[in-house]
Amino acid sequence: MSQLPETGGPHPSPQQVIAIKGLSAILMSMCFVLRYSIHRKLPQNFNTRLCNLLIAGAIVLDMGSSVSSIWVMTEEIKEPYRFQVWGLTEKVRKALYATHTLYFLSLAFIKGAYLVYFAELARGAVHSRKRYLSHIAAAIYISTTFVGLFMLLLWCRPFYHNYRGITFKNYLQCPSQYNRTVFITTSVLNIISDLAILAVPFTLITTLFRFESSRCFKRAALLFVFAVGVLSIVATAVRMAVILGNLDSFGLLPWGLMRTAMVLSHVEVFAAILAITLPSVGKVVAVAVGARCDPWIAAAKTGAPLGGGAS
Repeated sequence: MSQLPETGGPHPSPQQVIAIKGLSAILMSMCFVLRYSIHRKLPQNFNTRLCNLLIAGAIVLDMGSSVSSIWVMTEEIKEPYRFQVWGLTEKVRKALYATHTLYFLSLAFIKGAYLVYFAELARGAVHSRKRYLSHIAAAIYISTTFVGLFMLLLWCRPFYHNYRGITFKNYLQCPSQYNRTVFITTSVLNIISDLAILAVPFTLITTLFRFESSRCFKRAALLFVFAVGVLSIVATAVRMAVILGNLDSFGLLPWGLMRTAMVLSHVEVFAAILAITLPSVGKVVAVAVGARCDPWIAAAKTGAPLGGGAS
């Protein structure tokens, strides 16, 4: 196979990828510790515990993905030419497959955490007839996650084709994460699930903002989370367009663009973790400045349900 030039603009070096992934893994851990330390002082219920568990799971999975990709980067530093021509060893191919699969699972966990987070915000404040959006979003999230996971795990049979590779009519068919059909399908499913989850805050925005106690903190929290979600959808669409536009006739990318994709994928998870953590910091700020913006704090003090007990 001929050497693939690093086209498409400047790309991060292996050392930069290692630094970015290591630093963001530390920051994500700090975000979770901060969020947990804040929420453990508040009344706990099933939703808050489940949300924390899903966030912790997403961080662990993303760390596993980072460790795998960092190892790949150290191998590239040792033998850069082998990577430029995609002459990858079986161990490297296994690591790349594990990296992508763990990244997919990490996104699935954090999306589940957002659904639980929205459900907790709406508890006691959204009429039961308006909760159908949450149920529809959950159904779409579960179905798209399982379809994407099954494609990643079962598209290439036998399974070892995922790290040994196979071609058909001179085009790469396996591993599954590099298959054009699998990539397009999982990317589109990812965007669909994002749109479904982001539809939930619209119900919260139109309902929760009617209450005086909800106008400050929840407005900022929902708008911030919504903005990050929109950016995530845009990033997914741009990444899909860039990758599809740079595939060669064999179905491979310039390796430099692969490093860029690794960084963008990791940043996507980090931004999601950050977005679900910062509203918790807002709770502390609201209490510190004496603002009466957060119905969770008010409920903890008065014993009243969220949203003033509206149903």
